[in-house]
Amino acid sequence: MEINAGDIVWGFWPYDADGGKNRPLLVLSIDESTKRVELVYGSSQHVCEVRPSESDVKSEFLVTQPGETAIAGLTKPTRFDLKKRMLASSDGYTVIGHARTNAMLCRIGKAAKAADLY
Repeated sequence: MEINAGDIVWGFWPYDADGGKNRPLLVLSIDESTKRVELVYGSSQHVCEVRPSESDVKSEFLVTQPGETAIAGLTKPTRFDLKKRMLASSDGYTVIGHARTNAMLCRIGKAAKAADLY
């Protein structure tokens, strides 16, 4: 399956030179000429809502509502920290869902602005 911006993928996130962990990642953008993807770190740990789907950390995009977790292919509420990004080859990542509903895209935009991405 082709990877697109807004997809949620499952794949490896390196922590340091010695290792890392497979986890859900948000595809923020794709460089079509090189097929490199900009990925955002996802975690189900320390998901803190101040209101439904709104994090106390402004640069985080939350997927917490049951309908959204299903669309995103997630089994637990998950936070994506737009300050934690990396570029990688698109090889080795599997699409599990997406975050392209209007409400989700709006929240991604707010988190991107808080992370000073634009």
